Amino acid sequence: MEILVNQEPLNYTLESEESLGQVIDGLASWLKNGRYAITSIEVDDQSLPIHDRTRWEGLEVGSVATLSVAAFPLSHVEQTTLAAIADYCVLLERAIDEKNTNAMKELVEELPYVRNRLDEFFPALTSAESPEGFLDDSALRRGEIPHSDARARLKTQLSGITTVVESRLREFQNPARELALTLGRLVACSEPLVEVPIQLQTGNESSAMGTIVRFTELLSRVIRLLTLVNDDEELDSDLDTDRLGAFALELTPFLQQLQEAFEVQDGVLIGDLLEYEIAPRLAQLPSQIADSHLTIEGPSKE
Repeated sequence: MEILVNQEPLNYTLESEESLGQVIDGLASWLKNGRYAITSIEVDDQSLPIHDRTRWEGLEVGSVATLSVAAFPLSHVEQTTLAAIADYCVLLERAIDEKNTNAMKELVEELPYVRNRLDEFFPALTSAESPEGFLDDSALRRGEIPHSDARARLKTQLSGITTVVESRLREFQNPARELALTLGRLVACSEPLVEVPIQLQTGNESSAMGTIVRFTELLSRVIRLLTLVNDDEELDSDLDTDRLGAFALELTPFLQQLQEAFEVQDGVLIGDLLEYEIAPRLAQLPSQIADSHLTIEGPSKE
């Protein structure tokens, strides 16, 4: 089998792969390591739908002469996908408002794909406990207009999706600025983190967990933005991404210990990690990168 990536022959040796699905999965994994993603598939000059695996995953390797795939930078693919999801949500909400059954039937066909992609980007959003399910309704599945209560619930979910998608899209549009803003918010977490052990001891678990969740979300965003900044070779930035990456890496073992401490409900260890390991490192971050000409911006007043 000859394999082409962006029309260029690839020196790729098949090992134990017997089906085309196995070959493409291996190729996708290899490309992902280089921050690329497959966007289209052709088998012997025939275009195949990339998201409908049933059409091609079972094909025997011996029956395929040429496999040609197109691959784009992963950040570009993610940005394009998120923009498409945002547009989809607008169209679905409009169809619900206008009770447009024709539009609903067309949009519902794409709903399983949209749910899957949302689960990849925002697993916490799609796994939120809801007895009715996420973007799910019996009438909606049939391409019909949901009842009033279901319409209100679906519109709330669509609005929530739009908010988080737009926030993620801003990361792609100006990753350096978003990184500076996020670092400011992360540093601001140092003081609330010190209060978490006291909150746990006094029964204020909701405030404690809110602080922990915000801290982990901000740190995840920093790591994600560092990748975007490093991927953009044309980006003119004073960010010392190597030093910031080292900072995130330094926190990793303490975060692992923190997770384990929460699992066994070890309040003493939780307090020690937050007060003596994690919070001080956050507070020292501005001085550690002062010579990188990076201005860490504080939280916005939104």
